[in-house]
Amino acid sequence: MFAIDGYLAVDITVNGQPAPIDMGNLMYLYMAENYLQTAATVDMAVKDVTGNFNNVFFDGAPITIAMGKLEVGPPLAKMPYRVVKKPNQPPVASGSGIRILAGYDAFKYLRDVPRKGYRGTVYEVLQQLSSELGLNGVSGEQTNDSQVWLPGMKSYALFMRDLVSHSRVDDTSLMLHCLSGAGVIMFANITKKLKDEAPVAIFSNHGKEGSIAIRDFTRIEDSGVYNLYKNYGAMEWSESLSGTPSDLLEVSVPKTAASLPVNSELYDGIQRVWTQFSALDCGNVNDTYYKAAYQNARMAGLLSVGVDVLIDRYTSLDIFDVVEISLMKAETQAIDKAMTQKYIIMGRTRAIQGTKYYEKLTCRAMGHGT
Repeated sequence: MFAIDGYLAVDITVNGQPAPIDMGNLMYLYMAENYLQTAATVDMAVKDVTGNFNNVFFDGAPITIAMGKLEVGPPLAKMPYRVVKKPNQPPVASGSGIRILAGYDAFKYLRDVPRKGYRGTVYEVLQQLSSELGLNGVSGEQTNDSQVWLPGMKSYALFMRDLVSHSRVDDTSLMLHCLSGAGVIMFANITKKLKDEAPVAIFSNHGKEGSIAIRDFTRIEDSGVYNLYKNYGAMEWSESLSGTPSDLLEVSVPKTAASLPVNSELYDGIQRVWTQFSALDCGNVNDTYYKAAYQNARMAGLLSVGVDVLIDRYTSLDIFDVVEISLMKAETQAIDKAMTQKYIIMGRTRAIQGTKYYEKLTCRAMGHGT
């Protein structure tokens, strides 16, 4: 075990034994998790001063990284991984450099294929899958989409992604999921959280009272790309055995920001950009199965306004937590009202670089503050 900045304890074990890693030979450690990743990952580089690290970090070796504040004491939050690759690393001044890439230790989830159907809502099925896979539960809410769900020869990970894409609470829900670095299936109604939940933390670059200081940030504006692909003129067409066709043209978006990232002139002027054809409805899925997939895809495209923030302190924030970000324009020393608002955390990278600890938070909103 070693300490970072005098307050953060880090303990790394490999194959059940303390790893020969400390501040003297650790070059960097990055631990990333976000809703687009299938599972959390680790990228680590160390100086191999003994020439023995290749034997320690062998292919498939189990690695456990525990992290937490020294004043809190044990037990630290433990995150299990497995070595998946050791890319070449340039030599360093004292010995060779070894780079280790690892993935969250859930290979049944990543590779195995379930061979049965699951009855219930998506939330209930996720709970069944968590128990079956030995994960650490589900954080989320009940959904309105009960049926028998068939894996279709997909891996657990792909089956779970397919499940969530067809999940639904109501006409305004946007359902997303992520397997966190702690092994919890984070399952969230994004629109509800942005609309109704109070921020659990505040970040600012101008010393706002009670806020965590932002050391660096990047504004994100992807609305043009997402709208052309997902929103302007998007249509889904399906037919059923009853002979009654249906089409999906609109979604009901709750107001979670002052303005949507959509150009009304283009939206009204474009009749159709793309048409997606659903599978034939044979009556063996719930009534909103196809609508849920269309709704989730289009509304996810509205998460195109964001800020990537860098802080230099440890937090216990989770994926899909709601935070407030307050930004000041450097050139005018005025609050940037368009970017100052509530956001939802979509990704987090914990980083140790040299003797410092950092967190990069990927935060998104469905529009601007003004």
